[in-house]
Amino acid sequence: MTGPQVHQRYRRGACVGAVSGVTSIAAHGAVAATPHLPFAAVILVSIACAGFGATVAAVPALSRTYAPMVGTLVVGQIVGHGAMVVGMGGHATFPALPMLAAHIIAAVLLASVILTADHAYSVVTSALRVATCALVRAANSEPPILVITPYRLWATDRVLITAVGTRAPPFAV
Repeated sequence: MTGPQVHQRYRRGACVGAVSGVTSIAAHGAVAATPHLPFAAVILVSIACAGFGATVAAVPALSRTYAPMVGTLVVGQIVGHGAMVVGMGGHATFPALPMLAAHIIAAVLLASVILTADHAYSVVTSALRVATCALVRAANSEPPILVITPYRLWATDRVLITAVGTRAPPFAV
């Protein structure tokens, strides 16, 4: 695997972890009766989702195409929701139907956003890499060698003024 492919896996893994944590907290805030979360629950969700994102980055097949990315995001939100259950103590273990729908809709939409953004990032950085290499080559190359032959005015004047030269008539001997 080449360097850019490894970086792409890490970018996607980081996105999956961050998006899973944010959507777990946002879905809870949008649907739950108590929109605020205890600080311990937020920290626990962040740690769990960061670990899940690192796991996704380690397994290349989890985030290559759209369907596995949606499944990975759903599992990531389950991890985030489970961490929220542990952090809040009295929270419901299984989410209500509106919250479950919000999680699934978020996973479907965010999978396309992550894959599109990652593709755009790859295209832009490839173009920048090519442009940078061209600029570096241009800056490091030797300047063109200009061959300038000096114009010898004194020799031309001597040939034209005197009868001694290549175009003059021969001397009479």
